[in-house]
Amino acid sequence: MTDTADNELATDLREDIQSLRDQTRHADSKAQLLAAALIPSVVGAVAVGGYAGLPATAEITAGTAMGCALAAILALGAVVWPQHPGRAVLTGETKGAASAAGEASPASTRRHLLAVERARLERITAVKWALLRTAITGSGLALVLGTVTVAMAALG
Repeated sequence: MTDTADNELATDLREDIQSLRDQTRHADSKAQLLAAALIPSVVGAVAVGGYAGLPATAEITAGTAMGCALAAILALGAVVWPQHPGRAVLTGETKGAASAAGEASPASTRRHLLAVERARLERITAVKWALLRTAITGSGLALVLGTVTVAMAALG
């Protein structure tokens, strides 16, 4: 691989890595915003629900709403919990494969380490966004069920 092609590939990998880090920060920000709204709502609902004397059917929907909200909070916690992929390192196995392929140069090693880091960040980003979608779904279900609970309590 020529020096120009090597530099372009390394630059592309670095740009991909930066983009993935930005996406991870974006997912963390969304999770923190949702948690800032959801957690006080759950605490308020528990406080009010404890004194409301709800009918039995409303208690069922309230309990289900609470379960959805708690699942959403757990998913949000998993989104923002640090996930350290570790740093890419060149193991003996990787060194052997690189030298067998005739790619034991420092440039090929750098490309390999950048590619490994990008793959790890892709996995972390995918997991964070999947958990965030789960949390949003759980929050939406909790909101709908909470609304149904209020309507049932109001209608007696």
